[in-house]
Amino acid sequence: MVVSHKDIYLAMNNIMSFYKHFNLNLPLYVHDDGSLTSRDKKILKSKVPFAQIVSRQEAYNRIYKIIYGYSYIHALRSSWQGLKLVDIPLLASSKKVIIMDSDLFFFDCPTEIKDWVLDKV
Repeated sequence: MVVSHKDIYLAMNNIMSFYKHFNLNLPLYVHDDGSLTSRDKKILKSKVPFAQIVSRQEAYNRIYKIIYGYSYIHALRSSWQGLKLVDIPLLASSKKVIIMDSDLFFFDCPTEIKDWVLDKV
């Protein structure tokens, strides 16, 4: 999930509703779009202590060698949509990745996602 300062509370509601209903211990990576303040990060970690926050600079440092020479990809990363499309898949360490936007809220278990994660589909 790519998170901005203006959407920090939406993101926390998303994360907490997802994990409340999902009942699986999955890792969580929150990608900072570059606008999160230290206060935002502190609030996020206090509510979701298992979240790993990836700064925009850290993400760039880790993928620079992969995207070197691809000027279009560098340009794409200037928007949050580009960060979502480039950084998250390139930095993922598992075969399956769930990419969500901040403005989602779960009222019940997302069974289709859970079945996919558990290889039931």
